[in-house]
Amino acid sequence: MIERGVHRNAIVVALANKLARIAWAVLRKDVAFERGRLVAA
Repeated sequence: MIERGVHRNAIVVALANKLARIAWAVLRKDVAFERGRLVAA
């Protein structure tokens, strides 16, 4: 992605945000995270 002009820090922040959102959803719903499961909003 760096070759396409995306700064490395932006990639790191995006990944951290994704992980934080997953952790928040797991804590809020009190269920185990299933990696292969897709949930429609």
